Amino acid sequence: METAPEYIDDGNSFIAIDPMSINPDALARFSLFERQPAKNNMFRFRCLLKDTRDMDRNRLMDLLENWEVIYIHQQDAPVYKSYIRDNIEFILNHGAISTRQKTEALVAMSSEVIRDAFDANLSVAGDVEHLVKNVERLVTKALDFISDIGSLEGLAALIGHDYDTHT
Repeated sequence: METAPEYIDDGNSFIAIDPMSINPDALARFSLFERQPAKNNMFRFRCLLKDTRDMDRNRLMDLLENWEVIYIHQQDAPVYKSYIRDNIEFILNHGAISTRQKTEALVAMSSEVIRDAFDANLSVAGDVEHLVKNVERLVTKALDFISDIGSLEGLAALIGHDYDTHT
């Protein structure tokens, strides 16, 4: 499905994302939208950028720093999810992203890795090897964030909120 330049929607077809989660050095194939009020509990979603690869890196950085929130269309969710997985280290080490947002990104990625582990066929050697590599890759990328004293606040909030989920 081709991305339209504009949608009128109740918001359910769009996902809010943090503009700072976009790594200008690893541009992606998804469109970014802004949301404006429309009528009758509907919103107007206008495409700001069709493909982040279409813009100069410095210009993109300026825009990302000035946007508070941007949206992606639900159809781009798998591409964005893959993008976040590939750029989790950038997000966790980005100074402009709050510890809470970093922790949420890490929890989401960790949950996905664990979900994959539960879904994996452990009787197939290739699945086990792939699973171990995914866990290893996540831990390696998250190590600096996890070992930083500043991350303890976010991780403690997660543990304090729902210890069973954390465990």
